[in-house]
Amino acid sequence: MNEIAARCRRCFADGHWYEEKTALLYVALLGAQDQALTAEARINAAKSSTRAELARRIRRAQQFMLEAYSNVNLNLNIIAGEACLSPYHLIRVFKAHAGQTPMQYLTAVRMAAALSLLRETSMTVTEVASAVGYGDRAAFFRAFRKHYGRAPSAFVSRRLNPDNENAAHPS
Repeated sequence: MNEIAARCRRCFADGHWYEEKTALLYVALLGAQDQALTAEARINAAKSSTRAELARRIRRAQQFMLEAYSNVNLNLNIIAGEACLSPYHLIRVFKAHAGQTPMQYLTAVRMAAALSLLRETSMTVTEVASAVGYGDRAAFFRAFRKHYGRAPSAFVSRRLNPDNENAAHPS
């Protein structure tokens, strides 16, 4: 999706490329739908309607985390409240559904956002840490290194700042 959107912003008009990317996106969406059905089946509940409701609540929790990951105060109790489940029940059902705990999922969301910001903006590591919900730069650094195996600074955008570019190439 990001690649298609970037091409649209740059006004590239290559019909075959768009057809191929749209087809790949469609395949990915179908795969995601199959995964969602499989994930729902992993939820331990006697009735299928209960499984469906719990899966809906987990998707709601996931969507909430995608929207609120930058909130430094986001915690398990807040996420559980959004999903209308107790924290313990949320952890149990979320892990069955998504294969990871809610906090592992939140960390993955934050790390993906951080990587994107580091690569695509001129933000400092401290600014990125704050933007993705870490109040403590050291905690962000540890989480990032654990997730990606490298320090955040290894991914900092190498693009020149427009002000620096003018200084390097006076007209």
